[in-house]
Amino acid sequence: MRLILKQYISSLRERDELDAILPDLLSQMGMIVTSTPGRGTKQNGVDIAAIKKSSKQEDITYLFSIKAGDLTRTDWSGPQNQALRPSLDEIKDSYLNSKLSKNQRKGKITICLCFGGVINETIQADVNGYIKNNTTENINYEIWNGDHLAQLIMTHLLNESLLPEPIRKNLRKSLAMIDDPESSVMYFRDVIKGLLLERKKRKGDVNKNTITLLRQISLCLWILHSWSRDLKNIESAYLSSELCILACWDIVKEIKESKVKQNINEIFHKIIDQYLILNNELLVDKISPLADFRDGVSLGVYPHCKYAINFKVYDVIGRFATYGIWLIWTMRENYEAELPIDDLAHRVHLLQATLAKLIINNSSVYLPFKDENSIELALAIYFLSLDSQYDQLVKDWIHAITERITYSFETNRNYPRTLFKYLDFLDKNNHEEYKKEVTKASVLYSYLAFFASLFNDINTYESLQNLKLKHLSHTNIQIWFPSVQSEEFYYNGERNHGLALSNIPIHKEAECFLDEIVKEAKVTKGYEELSVIRSDYLPILFLASRVNRFPVPLMAFVTEFEEEIDLRTNKESSFD
Repeated sequence: MRLILKQYISSLRERDELDAILPDLLSQMGMIVTSTPGRGTKQNGVDIAAIKKSSKQEDITYLFSIKAGDLTRTDWSGPQNQALRPSLDEIKDSYLNSKLSKNQRKGKITICLCFGGVINETIQADVNGYIKNNTTENINYEIWNGDHLAQLIMTHLLNESLLPEPIRKNLRKSLAMIDDPESSVMYFRDVIKGLLLERKKRKGDVNKNTITLLRQISLCLWILHSWSRDLKNIESAYLSSELCILACWDIVKEIKESKVKQNINEIFHKIIDQYLILNNELLVDKISPLADFRDGVSLGVYPHCKYAINFKVYDVIGRFATYGIWLIWTMRENYEAELPIDDLAHRVHLLQATLAKLIINNSSVYLPFKDENSIELALAIYFLSLDSQYDQLVKDWIHAITERITYSFETNRNYPRTLFKYLDFLDKNNHEEYKKEVTKASVLYSYLAFFASLFNDINTYESLQNLKLKHLSHTNIQIWFPSVQSEEFYYNGERNHGLALSNIPIHKEAECFLDEIVKEAKVTKGYEELSVIRSDYLPILFLASRVNRFPVPLMAFVTEFEEEIDLRTNKESSFD
């Protein structure tokens, strides 16, 4: 385990990785972190500052200057602005006199040279000489290299009492199976379950145990992330990060408002930040360039058959949309906190443009083979519709899907089915009984009808009515709503939940249909009872729907597009 940790630490970058993990480690060691890295501010050589309290001795101030990887001559005293020796000089010349209190300057101070790897042999003497020449009665230096950090993590976060051997074994299996993401995620899921079980068993302060749990989950995810990045396959880390957010939310939501709640939220947001980093590395860096080419994403799918391509392209669309919704939520949070949003807004616009190109350039998105792809359809339309310039694209997409589905029923092939497994779609049964069995219920058509009526696309809505009359007279077209019991299972996906409105009134005119569906959504109480809605963590709702395969609640659209809905149903807006 220690070797795994050493490799993990050595692969971490300085910004947002090594300097993000160290504060949690210091807090777990009992130190009080007083300063963490900031952007756009002068740090005077110090990345992290902490105080080690002592009842018998005077407090010790720890000052950390952090570098990634091995410490080479260039990193030590090279021409770059971020070299370690100039940072140490800044601490002596500036930080000690300007940032520390009088009592701290008189007390013990430990300046830590912190880096993820080892000291290059060619500069070992230089580093030792610098430390010897600058050590004073109250100022001393410590080297926190990768080996030392690995030992501290083993002692304070992953020791046998906190992380028993079965959990360590599953973590090692997850790392070993990175090239088989499905297996890797399965073992990492067992890691999360094991950590959750250990928290329940552990005695003592519940909040303290929760903080330890979140730090452990965050650390295990970072280990998987760094190994996956080294192997150039971050799929399992991406999928595992989704599980981490959902599992942690089930814990975080139960904590009552307090100072401890703030600390727990900070750690939880670090896990969210890691998920966003993985999204950027996978979707923006790897997949976005393919969106510019005709069927660019489709050509990268293996096995290269129509079902595998269709499933994967819809999966990618769902990921892009979910990531975009997270960025918009983050942008709104920053706006309320009066923080900069320009960079986030730019990233959102780029994601929307990329998603639009994915839809235009990949023909398989115009005919979903799975009925449950209504989830990805809803996610993408929600994200794109937040910018009115994509309204026409959304209308064209809905219309094209409706036309393709109609044609598929007329030719008796490739129509959407309520199947889930890849192998089930390979059954070439064309009998009428089979068709009725795999299309006896649907949520896809209810979403298509809802969006057609919302965007006032009467032609598409009437095409859906005709489709129902000619080919789906036997089909129970439904809309799913969360129930008051949904909160218990929405995030863990352990069992089915919610309510279904059966045989929706698609035979009525579009305005009447929209009005009735919106009324049903509003009177169903489950949505407002969800903790993510009450706590304003809306992206977790979309994430849980995508991961656990529950339809996206229509109340999310009713809330976001209330003015448009009131306009379509000839009502006065509640905003007035």
